[in-house]
Amino acid sequence: QGFFHRELIQKREVDLLIVCTGCDQNVYEQLNSLVSCATCVTFEESDGNRQLIAVIENISSEKPSMTDKKPSIGAIEIVCSHEETIQKFKDIINHYFQIQSIRVQTSFSGYIRHKSLS
Repeated sequence: QGFFHRELIQKREVDLLIVCTGCDQNVYEQLNSLVSCATCVTFEESDGNRQLIAVIENISSEKPSMTDKKPSIGAIEIVCSHEETIQKFKDIINHYFQIQSIRVQTSFSGYIRHKSLS
């Protein structure tokens, strides 16, 4: 079981694929206030671990006000071939989220595995 991502034929510079594990419940809402997503799904594994997978099309230049407590993300993997976009996104998520680890890949094709509910 997994989530399949294929390189888009119509390439836009701002496309990012992100995979987040160990997410707080309000990560989805906070992320959607900062970026525009082509796809954004969040789900809970059988062990209670919350994941979020998103394809981001646009990073907002508006800076919403900070909440009292930053939502927590255990690990985030960013897939994007555009260095400037990666840096812009990293700056935003470091400001608005508490992140334990960030990993960047410039290209990706394949499955992102998750535990089955059975």
